[in-house]
Amino acid sequence: MSIPSTSLVALCLLSAFGLSWASHPDELPPTPKELRLAIVNSYGQEIMEGYFSESIEALQRKIAPVQLKVTEYGPDSFLKAAHDGAFDISVASSGLTSLMIEHTGGLPLMAITTREAPDPNHANGATIIVRADREDLQTIKDLHGKKLAIMSRNAFAGWQIPASELINEGIDPERFFGSIRVVGNPMTKIVDLVQSGTVDVGFVASCLLERHAVSGEIRLEDFRVINEHNDRILACKHSTELYPSWFFSIKPTVPTNIAKDLMATLLNLPAGNDGSQWTIPTDHRRLYNVFKIMQVPYGDPHDIWWHMRELRPYLLGVSFVILLAILNTVLLVRLARRRERQLEETIKAKMEVELTARHNAMQVEHLTRASAVGLLSSMVAHELKQPLTVITNYCGSLRRRLKRGDVPKETLLSSITEIEDSGTRAAEIIDRVRHYGHLRHRQFQPVDFSELIQKVVTHWRRHSSKLVPLHLSIKPGVYIEADPLEMELVVQNLIKNAVAAVINENYPAIDLTLHTDGGYAYLRVEDNGPALSDEAFERIGQIGYTTKQSGLGLGLPIVHSLVEAHSGSLTIKRRPDLEGRGLLCTVKLPTIDKPTGLSEEPRDTLANTSSTPH
Repeated sequence: MSIPSTSLVALCLLSAFGLSWASHPDELPPTPKELRLAIVNSYGQEIMEGYFSESIEALQRKIAPVQLKVTEYGPDSFLKAAHDGAFDISVASSGLTSLMIEHTGGLPLMAITTREAPDPNHANGATIIVRADREDLQTIKDLHGKKLAIMSRNAFAGWQIPASELINEGIDPERFFGSIRVVGNPMTKIVDLVQSGTVDVGFVASCLLERHAVSGEIRLEDFRVINEHNDRILACKHSTELYPSWFFSIKPTVPTNIAKDLMATLLNLPAGNDGSQWTIPTDHRRLYNVFKIMQVPYGDPHDIWWHMRELRPYLLGVSFVILLAILNTVLLVRLARRRERQLEETIKAKMEVELTARHNAMQVEHLTRASAVGLLSSMVAHELKQPLTVITNYCGSLRRRLKRGDVPKETLLSSITEIEDSGTRAAEIIDRVRHYGHLRHRQFQPVDFSELIQKVVTHWRRHSSKLVPLHLSIKPGVYIEADPLEMELVVQNLIKNAVAAVINENYPAIDLTLHTDGGYAYLRVEDNGPALSDEAFERIGQIGYTTKQSGLGLGLPIVHSLVEAHSGSLTIKRRPDLEGRGLLCTVKLPTIDKPTGLSEEPRDTLANTSSTPH
């Protein structure tokens, strides 16, 4: 068969590497006893064998006596295996191969073509399928709020291609559908779920529907393709633009002489019964357009200055709120320092003249107050960071979107509401600290602890820039007597500390549970962060100690102080199930019976947040 010019270039490069090694025989790498081949089994065993069985047999014969070990992966496990160095050569979609090479290195050598897809640069797309008897589903717009099935969010044709085209149309795929069900491989599961009516719509790779029909398990007339493209590039129904076919790639662990043999073997392999044949792709750039779209917000076509004029009052208001918060913080710190000095002088004077138990109790109270004001002045800087970050993020996001064009009224109102809510929260924190500084009383009231935790988690998921899997197991209807704002600060700080601990892990995970036992509520936050030395573990919870570059070392001291003020306790242990890795933080608080009504006046109790953190 004839070899394209690009393949001759690749062969020359591989030959040049082989000659270079041959000129230095002492430096030749040893021939491996085994080569590990990874195949992404997206379409099911029968379809994958039809595509690649003859190629695998030919490769095994060519490299003998070197053994060829074949392992099948799904899209997610393939990327993990690449990260772990579990294979030397691979057959995967062009999108998965590009992601793999971007992170772990390698070289795509060839792409496969078939009778239905003779052009390797335009052979892979997505097909959006529904049942043919669903007359209510005719266009993309009809799919709004419907149940969608996909194989994986790492699947190139099964998610990234159709999702990127929806984004180009101004549709957020994560919010457009009523639900998104991730079913795993093989992709034929999606066809069965659509046919049975379990889901309304499915994303599958082009030609999968036709290949599945050949086996007799489905009938093509039972399905309708949404947004079908009428072109002659691909002889299969498809709903999107077309991208390069599946790639055969090698990793740097493959010796160049074996790589040359592998490439020559596949290029000279005769066409299979379905017309499948290996060739050289020439256009990879369009792949990265899909990746770029999946990460870039969608724009609108209005002039930025028009939006600036429209938003000017709101921007000025936000700026004023930020400036006011900064001034209040400065004044609060000065007031706290002055009050601390005054309280120390007063306590010293009273200790000399007052000997009664009442006077001694007042002295202890003032000493406690002095420590509280010092801690709470630092807490302002620590706790105001999140609402101010939310305000900054929303302002920045609006600015970027305004540069690209018009912002829908609903989006604008939603963003302004978030900014107002964050400003209100910042003001509540400042007012609370000011109350402490004036020796005012904390107000306890019945609080649905389960609902409060859900509220904090929802707020964190909406505004956090660090997306970490957070698994919840919350017992409903757990009530405590507490200050709601302070309990929100407790839960918020525990989540933030856990996120900071796992953010650099390969597979971060946080478990948050709430249960009751013996009249107490137990809030447990577990992470799988790195192992800590005994010295570092002993210092956890000390004021000023932190493992974060920009941290203040106040999160756990604040939690400890607030929990003790609510007659509770905080314990921190290493997780026993991870061999020294990860931490388990447990907050123990007394519970109360579910109130018959929450209209009663809150109970006053003297504020005490200055308990020394352990």
